[in-house]
Amino acid sequence: MTEKVITKFNAEDPLRSEVAILGGAGTLSLDRVKLSVVKQLTTVLASLDNEVAHSTDWEIALRRLEIIQNKIETIVVANKQLKAYKSQGGRRSQNIPRDF
Repeated sequence: MTEKVITKFNAEDPLRSEVAILGGAGTLSLDRVKLSVVKQLTTVLASLDNEVAHSTDWEIALRRLEIIQNKIETIVVANKQLKAYKSQGGRRSQNIPRDF
C-alpha cells in the first residue's frame, strides 16, 4: 500500500483517527468522514428527487459527488491502513476492532 491517509493515529479509538481527505479537502476524523458521506449523499439525492430539478442542479450534484467519491476513497484507504496496523500487531493494533 503506497497511499496513506491517517495523519494522526488515535491509539485509544483508532476509528476516530484523523485522516487527510484525498483530493486535498482537509482533514477530519474517520468517523466524521463517514457521517459526512451519508449526510452529503442524502442531501444530493434529496435535491434531485423531484420533477423540477434543473440542469444546474445536476451539475451541482456532479461536483458534490466528486467530493463524496474522494471521501469514500479516503475511508477505503484508511480502513486498509488500519487493517495493516492490525495485522502487524503490537501496541498500535490493540484497540482496532477485528471487524470494522
